[in-house]
Amino acid sequence: MNLIAACVANPVKAAVGVLLLALFGGLALLTMPVQLTPEVQIPTISVETRWLGASPQEIEQEIIQPLEENLRSVEGLTKLSSTSGNGLGSVDLEFGIGTDMDQALVKINTRLQQIRDWPIDADRPTL
Repeated sequence: MNLIAACVANPVKAAVGVLLLALFGGLALLTMPVQLTPEVQIPTISVETRWLGASPQEIEQEIIQPLEENLRSVEGLTKLSSTSGNGLGSVDLEFGIGTDMDQALVKINTRLQQIRDWPIDADRPTL
């Protein structure tokens, strides 16, 4: 006996089945967590360098600009921002969702080690 014939032969059972299906569907809909703006953590890596006694302008010219030039083309990078202060420079790298951060760390570390012209008194960059 096919489904249509069974529903025609037993309309009460068919109606109860439809009502139960609608009831469970409504309960599932009400208990399902939904957010209009879900919290998404953007994968970021921060590169910091200390240079005691250096002005923000020196940090910008001697440290931040070479770092930005070297790191700008890292695969998966979506945003690059930097700050310079007295004795400290920081470059923040944001990556796309789903980027393999372990691989990104290796690539960034490799590029940081390729920088040769570094101020003598400045510390090497740290991740």
